[in-house]
Amino acid sequence: MARKKLEDKIKRVGYFVGGGILGYLLISFFILSSFPWYPYLLDKKLAYDVLKDSLTIGAAFLAPIAAFVLFNDWRVEYHIKEQFNSIDEIKKILQEVETTIGKYVNRIFKENINSNIEFENFSERLILLEYRDLLGILLVEIDEKNQLVVDFKKNVGMYYAKLNVALNHLHIMEFNAYREGKLIKDDIDRKIHGDEIKQIRDDFMDRYLKFHEIHNELTSRYFSIVTLANEIKRNI
Repeated sequence: MARKKLEDKIKRVGYFVGGGILGYLLISFFILSSFPWYPYLLDKKLAYDVLKDSLTIGAAFLAPIAAFVLFNDWRVEYHIKEQFNSIDEIKKILQEVETTIGKYVNRIFKENINSNIEFENFSERLILLEYRDLLGILLVEIDEKNQLVVDFKKNVGMYYAKLNVALNHLHIMEFNAYREGKLIKDDIDRKIHGDEIKQIRDDFMDRYLKFHEIHNELTSRYFSIVTLANEIKRNI
């Protein structure tokens, strides 16, 4: 599509210059003919000079116009390529986010958290925070020049906002798992901290249910973003 646009621009320039040359020739021959034309025998040398001048003038106009058209087209092509790269990078990041969230949840539920050391975030959370920051940077770099791109950017922005909420829930779940493990270690029979452990578990499950609902929204939004990204690449 971009190549066709460039060809159309070049054709328009050619028509403009060709029309200018033709107009110059008609006016020149009209003046040289001492109107009317029929009693006038055209001087071949004058005709040659006029033709040469017209081609020189045409070339003088054509060179800068063609250079401007080609430069402008290169700039547009470069911008579109950068946009496509940003869109592809966003798709890759979202795919990695979906995978890493699954690993993060599995670790919170299944891995025994060492309660003998100070609380430290799982590596998955740090990775997700990095993905989130990259997503925010790429989101700013995308220009809104047609409706598909506007919709794409809007969906990515909503995904970004929901991801923050999901990460907050997961962070508290992770810390609750650590607190529960530490309390159980200190009170194996659960006679002292039984109520506190129950409260932690209730909050953990409440957070998980909220996260699960948000994660479903994230997954649905992810598929919408991928669909829009593919539409953009087909139509721009």
